[in-house]
Amino acid sequence: AQVMDVLSSQANLAGYQAVIDAAAEYDRALPMMMTAAGTVPAAKTFIMGVGVAGLQAIATARRLGAIVTATDVRPAVKEQVQSL
Repeated sequence: AQVMDVLSSQANLAGYQAVIDAAAEYDRALPMMMTAAGTVPAAKTFIMGVGVAGLQAIATARRLGAIVTATDVRPAVKEQVQSL
């Protein structure tokens, strides 16, 4: 059994919920959709801060089909973002 870190767990949920709430408020679909009426481009999402919540937000937005861009003041997280 692994030790459960409460702060990381809550941050993970916060990142997920942030994207779900944003998608609910957005007036269009997140993924690119091609229909008989035309093409709807994918939504562009910008994540500020790539901690635990930010990484989860990136993963969730990508799974929903959005084009994701992220930034953080720490250069060490660049590798983590590129792995997603």
